[in-house]
Amino acid sequence: MTIINTSNYKIEDVNRGNSNVDKEGWYHFEVAKVILKMDTHQDMNDPGSKQLSPHVVLLMEVLESVNGQSPTGSRLWHQIYVGGKGGKAISEGARKMIVKAALRTGLMKDVEGKPVKADGTGTDFDTDDFLQLESLQFIAQVKCQEGTEYIDANGEKQTYEDRYAIPFQMFYHLDDPDVAKVPKNAEMCAHAGVAAPAEAAGGDALDEILGDDF
Repeated sequence: MTIINTSNYKIEDVNRGNSNVDKEGWYHFEVAKVILKMDTHQDMNDPGSKQLSPHVVLLMEVLESVNGQSPTGSRLWHQIYVGGKGGKAISEGARKMIVKAALRTGLMKDVEGKPVKADGTGTDFDTDDFLQLESLQFIAQVKCQEGTEYIDANGEKQTYEDRYAIPFQMFYHLDDPDVAKVPKNAEMCAHAGVAAPAEAAGGDALDEILGDDF
């Protein structure tokens, strides 16, 4: 019994989501899922268990890539920390990064120099507001963050693995002129109501256009 006709499939479609982003570069992303990880301890019934830092995870999928970068369908797990370990307050710098992420993704807007929620409901921003990012598309530059050293529970020095992330919450909207030359998936841009550029740079040429300041 025939259960599927594969003539409408491409290998890249079948392989979508099978790998993680492991190369630096500029990417066209879709936020596939938003996960709120608000636990402050590994065992929430045991305050003496390992302390955790509450954070929001954006599971992002690459919609368009170029040679030398991670392929279309690769995933990036971007984290936005919203609390300190064990429920402690976060630093002022971390608070500003949350506001920056909200502004860069359109959850908040600039009203006379003040960050205000985009729906006009005020200035109180809640972690649940990040759920609105699901299915939205953005352009972002991915950088490798080298793993830092730490002391484990046995007092031994360990090193976290290198991870790829979007530094300083620098998200760009699809129609932002600053990233006009970043390759984009034309079909997905059309779904978002944005026209993809007729010409897009890639690789070293893209780096030359955008420079290192982004």
